[in-house]
Amino acid sequence: SKLRLAERSWHKDTYHLYQRLFAIRHSDPVFQVQDRSLSRAMPIDALVLGLHRQRESQHRLLIANFGHEIKVPLSRFQLGFDTAPEDWRLMLATSAAEFGGMESSVAFEHDGYAFELIVPARTAIVFDINMPIDRSEPK
Repeated sequence: SKLRLAERSWHKDTYHLYQRLFAIRHSDPVFQVQDRSLSRAMPIDALVLGLHRQRESQHRLLIANFGHEIKVPLSRFQLGFDTAPEDWRLMLATSAAEFGGMESSVAFEHDGYAFELIVPARTAIVFDINMPIDRSEPK
């Protein structure tokens, strides 16, 4: 479908989202490279899909939630390395008010065993994930 420029003010939130997505695609070193072999899709839940994209040591994770709010243990994303919330930088969330969203929070929670990511209902999220440095105590 096409966004009619004459209707830009009426659809300003969608137009702004498209601008941000195109900006990320053109400026981000991981998304700049159009090579599907750098991507790996993973089902997270019946209505949640993850897409892990890697270029060298840089990682991006797209999470698309088509259902209700869900809590997902970080280990479910199968990144190939352990992470903590401080390793995750939110690049974009469609739940943000700037895109017409309900300003539902993307957050991390600890359930007593592991960290979980709270993914708002009907939201797409993009994260830049840093490979963690060794956090163990020096010997």
